[in-house]
Amino acid sequence: MKKMILFLLLFGQFAFAQQRVLVSPNGDVIRIKKGVSIKTAAEKLMRRAPSSISGECTNEFNFGFPVNVYDATIAHVGYHKDVMGQWFVAKASGTIDTVFWYNNWSEIGAKDSLVYVRIHESFIGPNYGPGIRPGPFPPPCQSWGYWKTTNDADNGVGAFIDDLSPTEDTTWYSTIRDTNNSLPDTRPPFGLELFGQGVGLGITHRPGLNQANIEGTGLSPNIIKDDVFFVSFRIHSDNEHKVNDLPTGFASWDGGITTTSDENYPSRNWKFYEHDSGPSNCAGDKRENVKRGWVARGNFNSDDTLGVAAINIWYSMTVTTNVPPIINSVEGGEPHNTFSTANQIITYEIWDCDPESLLRAGVATAIIRWSKATTIAGSETFVDQADISMSPTGEGYLYPGEIPGQPAGTTVNYRVVATDLRGMQQLGPSRGYKIVTLKNNFYRVDTNYACTHLNISGSGTVIDTSKLFNPGNPPAYRDDGTAGWYDIGGDMQFFGDTVRYAWVGINGAIALSKSATDTIDVNSAGYATIYWDFPMLQHHYRADTNYPTRMPPNFIAGFWADMILADTGAGAAQFGKIMYGNDGNACKFIVEWDSVGTFDQETGDPLNDITTFRIILNHCDGTIEYQYDNVGTRGLDSVALLGMQADSTYLTTGGGTVDPGFVFVNRNIYPYESKPRNDWCIKFYPGAPVYISAGWNMLSVANDRQGDWSKSSVYPDAVSEAFKYQGSYVIAPTLENGPGYWLKYGTYAYAGAPGLQKTSLVINVSSGWNMIGTMSKPIATADIVKSPGLTVGSYYKYEGTYKTVTTLTPGRGYWVKTNQAGTLTMTASPEELPKIAEADYSEINKVTIQDKYGRYQTLYIGADELVSAAGLDAGEWPPAAPEFDARFKNSQGMVATSPSKLEAGAKYEYPISIGTEAYPITVRWEISKPAERKLTLVSGSKMLAVLEGSGSVKIKNAAGLGIALGSDVSVPKKFALGQNYPNPFNPSTHFTVDVPKISSVEVVVYDVH
Repeated sequence: MKKMILFLLLFGQFAFAQQRVLVSPNGDVIRIKKGVSIKTAAEKLMRRAPSSISGECTNEFNFGFPVNVYDATIAHVGYHKDVMGQWFVAKASGTIDTVFWYNNWSEIGAKDSLVYVRIHESFIGPNYGPGIRPGPFPPPCQSWGYWKTTNDADNGVGAFIDDLSPTEDTTWYSTIRDTNNSLPDTRPPFGLELFGQGVGLGITHRPGLNQANIEGTGLSPNIIKDDVFFVSFRIHSDNEHKVNDLPTGFASWDGGITTTSDENYPSRNWKFYEHDSGPSNCAGDKRENVKRGWVARGNFNSDDTLGVAAINIWYSMTVTTNVPPIINSVEGGEPHNTFSTANQIITYEIWDCDPESLLRAGVATAIIRWSKATTIAGSETFVDQADISMSPTGEGYLYPGEIPGQPAGTTVNYRVVATDLRGMQQLGPSRGYKIVTLKNNFYRVDTNYACTHLNISGSGTVIDTSKLFNPGNPPAYRDDGTAGWYDIGGDMQFFGDTVRYAWVGINGAIALSKSATDTIDVNSAGYATIYWDFPMLQHHYRADTNYPTRMPPNFIAGFWADMILADTGAGAAQFGKIMYGNDGNACKFIVEWDSVGTFDQETGDPLNDITTFRIILNHCDGTIEYQYDNVGTRGLDSVALLGMQADSTYLTTGGGTVDPGFVFVNRNIYPYESKPRNDWCIKFYPGAPVYISAGWNMLSVANDRQGDWSKSSVYPDAVSEAFKYQGSYVIAPTLENGPGYWLKYGTYAYAGAPGLQKTSLVINVSSGWNMIGTMSKPIATADIVKSPGLTVGSYYKYEGTYKTVTTLTPGRGYWVKTNQAGTLTMTASPEELPKIAEADYSEINKVTIQDKYGRYQTLYIGADELVSAAGLDAGEWPPAAPEFDARFKNSQGMVATSPSKLEAGAKYEYPISIGTEAYPITVRWEISKPAERKLTLVSGSKMLAVLEGSGSVKIKNAAGLGIALGSDVSVPKKFALGQNYPNPFNPSTHFTVDVPKISSVEVVVYDVH
């Protein structure tokens, strides 16, 4: 056969033997440890082949998903009688000579190591099947169907119609999941057999490269350009049900997220399962949803409907027509995750061959087809961009192109598309990269931190390997297990939320929880994975049974990579140790991985290493450190994930309205500037624990920003300018510690302004109202030191409404009124503040004013002795909040008092001042302490409602609005219509309607004529 095939065969024999792999539950998707690059090694060999770029143009060509173009990063496995399958669209006419595939899985469960190769004409393809748009069927993962047969002694299902006896019913049984009965039944995925003679060609399935010599059988199928055909591999097995048999693996490409215009959309990879609930992760679908029979598998590590994947199957043809151009990546020709917002250069080798007419061969155009999206956890919406032309350099077959620079927080997907002189097009594989930044809303990241390495090898407590737990099947306790819980010594702020307990994973990461009962597995369904990234969707605690391969919550990846303490077996040697302790500092919780083991990249055997690093949590100041003594000698520094992410189920997501906070540092060596290295430290300084709602908020900068004081940097998500108060509101483009600021937000957001901790603060105040800020620690208002002669009133916060407080929280802004100019000095206390009960308003009458946008203020009214006993503030309020304010005019506050003893015949009025443009407003009341006389809601001299019990009224104009006490109000005892007057022969008549309670009343007047 062809030289290219021989080169690949030799390569397959040495590069894939005993490749270390990682298994997820049920053995369906196997994550491969990323070490030696299959793609790079294969490319170097394939480029030297005659059919590559040597200039020799023959009629021998490869098509499909070779590993040099489509990275083999997953092993897709099957058991006993499972069948792997994939459809292809013929790029040229000719005969199929050889089918190739890779086995990157060391175990082979197939009986006699045999798999049976068949080729059928395909009914599913680019025009029919799951995910085709427009079309009736949703995208993969989708169950499809099977034939019933008594010949299958396991579950009575057939993958091929040939599995049936001649007398059996050939009805196809559709298994498409149709929740609302709107989908048609499916039909078989393939039809006429093109090669296989009813059983398939038996081939020994070995580690590395495998090939089925179709040409050698004398039965090479003829294929016409654009034909759709289906290649399948049945795993040889006894005709019986088996439990825990070994899997048989096929190298596969995980294509990530693409677009519907991509030629690989929808996913081409299919599998026939003998049993229901077969896959462990089927395009993100729950395994219990997947039924036996043929299943359109889809992407392995995403539940995005645009996710694609393919088994690394390709085939050679002797062609009789033109073929599309050849696209090869080159070393250094593809960008990776980067901090740079500059343009990114992409370079590929592109050449063309036309066996039908050599003189017409040539590349006409080469372009970069690309799209971009804002980087988020979950489904990113990619927007197609204008194509970018690539021009040859004149050196070999190199074509460079330039993608414009993008802002941080952008994900770019791209692929090269080449067209030859006859209009035939070839698409290169989809690639992507992210523009990342260490600057974020939650933590200030210092990658040049000059730390003191806190080695606890002598003082720490070694984690007992017998205490490790693992949900895998079988569980790999000492390889990918988790230990915990561990009390970190005190409540700690993490992304502005409060956590207390740590769970320690062997593979270089920890996770945090609020409760000791929230058991967290710090692994991917029990195993290591190379697919985690920041940000990412999450699996929440052990009680959550959905999507166990996702990242755990509150995940801190100091050096997430595939490590091992000990292999299976009671006598297995232990490689290093993991410890925890505090180095004598009660504020700290330290986890240290000391000389933990890893795996040989070629044999998969566990090895000793000198990898030593630690994660340090400081619950007193909220800081987190990564310290790297030694990143080892086995290449883990090139495959590790560094960063952290908040828990998406708690405070940080605003009830699911925003993505969880995250910090991306490095993944798989990129960006190179943040690659982990020996004797290196990273420190994360938190922001204040401040989450705010949409609308206006009072905030302050509680930390030292070290020169980074612009409003756009401190509060990047605010949709308004920052306003401070100097007798009136003024814009503050540059912020500082000390003042408070009004800022408006369009959505729920974090607003903690991270920086170095500030534990003391002196604030200058003027006579009258002052809007002040805070330091990095809470402080009781009683502990604030006032300059001589200075007196202050109550302190007020604003959270949609004004409230008095006795403790100032970091990051918030507060109002306080002083009698003269002076200073307020705040100094952090080493002790935690006692819990102080807030004023109790439950025993006093409440009236709430709310505008049409939901902004509200609650006002209180009651007898003076009751107000005094409850400790309520009946004094003046701070200046009005922007856009909305409601208060009593007389007191300029939120509390109105009435005499405990009302004077006979006296009337008491409490006018209300309302500042809003958003009418109508709603007035609600809750009367808990009825007065001697009726409370009424009035508008000037007009009564709007009697305030009894609870109720509400909507009004369009608040002019003259107030509350009256002691008015001469007679409340009807029943519904009644009064006699009209004068008689109806006059131009107008009047009548009264008695309504004993607030109700909707409709009065209809009829003309009897």
